[in-house]
Amino acid sequence: YYLVLDSQSAGPHPYTIEVDCLDGFDIVQFDPADIGWVYHHDMALNSSDQPFMSLISEPYITKGGKVAPPDKAAILYKAGSDWTYEEIDDVDGIGGCMSPPIAVDSSDNPHVVFATEPPDKGAALDDDDDIQPLSIVHAVKSAKGWTTEEIELVDFGYGYFSPKFLSMAIGADDTPHVSFFDFAGTGSYYGYIYDLEHAYKADKGWQTDVVDSIYGYGYYDLAASLKTFAASDSEVHIAYQSFFNGLRYATNASGEWRTYGLVPGVITKGKVSYVPWWPKLLVDSDGYIYILYKYDTSVTGDYEYRIITNKPAD
Repeated sequence: YYLVLDSQSAGPHPYTIEVDCLDGFDIVQFDPADIGWVYHHDMALNSSDQPFMSLISEPYITKGGKVAPPDKAAILYKAGSDWTYEEIDDVDGIGGCMSPPIAVDSSDNPHVVFATEPPDKGAALDDDDDIQPLSIVHAVKSAKGWTTEEIELVDFGYGYFSPKFLSMAIGADDTPHVSFFDFAGTGSYYGYIYDLEHAYKADKGWQTDVVDSIYGYGYYDLAASLKTFAASDSEVHIAYQSFFNGLRYATNASGEWRTYGLVPGVITKGKVSYVPWWPKLLVDSDGYIYILYKYDTSVTGDYEYRIITNKPAD
């Protein structure tokens, strides 16, 4: 088992972890002076069950002060008994607030997706600098090193961020499949309209299609979890959520995208409702779906974790 923890530090004091449940784990700590502050990360295992962890690393600035360089998309991986930190590319702007999903293909090559502000914004920003252009980038490492390419340039919306904005999985034929959101306009009371998009790498480059359109603020309330079915080259399943539309599910298993509402969100003005948050989807070897989500209420602040599945009860 591998467990990733964010630990906190005050001033010059070293990191400390005080969690009783860590008995039996080998704890590996990294000095922020070496790799920066890590706030968002993801992890996958290769065919030898060795971990690859993707991360967004914020520069570690001493009290002396200096101009902060860009955040870095990077990976940590374990080869034998040693850990290696390896930078992929710079990450500018709001992309530093998003977890970078990672997946490993059948050749043990790690794939990482991250978002970054494009170097030339051009006319993508409006006059009051609200609309946030984001370049969605796919990176893959081979024996020749890292190769990066832009999947699509999207508008994130009105200056907010969502850590679960991106998701990725590798198909049976090693095709990377990616999901993300694209700002599509201003709604009514229900906030803004976002398109959930699915992208995959084809012979002619990256292809994208719009899966669904939902209402959201873009602030923490947009989240997606994408998985592929191991017995298919192209079958994709996505669990996704927004504050207003609640928990939803989409799949192209029939040959076209079909969407389903699973747990409602706040959909009536002035009405307080229980809200599902941040789904995590898994597909088992038989193709059954399992979705873990946080069930939250704005009334009491209480929450619990629930699992929904389409597998028949025994």
